[in-house]
Amino acid sequence: MSLIERSVTEDRKVSLHLDRAVASKFKRVLLVDDIRRSSRTLNAAVELLNTCGAEVEACYVILDLAFAGNPPPAKIPSDRYLPLFVISAVEDDGRCEVSGGLVVEYLGMLSHV
Repeated sequence: MSLIERSVTEDRKVSLHLDRAVASKFKRVLLVDDIRRSSRTLNAAVELLNTCGAEVEACYVILDLAFAGNPPPAKIPSDRYLPLFVISAVEDDGRCEVSGGLVVEYLGMLSHV
């Protein structure tokens, strides 16, 4: 199965491919992505997995580019969408403001030990 979506991060169309025979063997899956900007690719991946009968148990992303102003993925419940770093702003010199995410939460817990 294939699905074409527009990646805002890469500014081009991307093709998502999934082997239905393989995907249908899994009822629950963990979805991992590198960067979320618009959620379009993540929502398309969830749609593709659901079509094959798999449910996305949770979704991890390394960088959530929240500063772009786009909503989180609509097809993933908010309690199962788990970014490692949430980038809320980027300065002209490239420095990023990290405002949340699992890594930030974990490091905060370590500082209180």
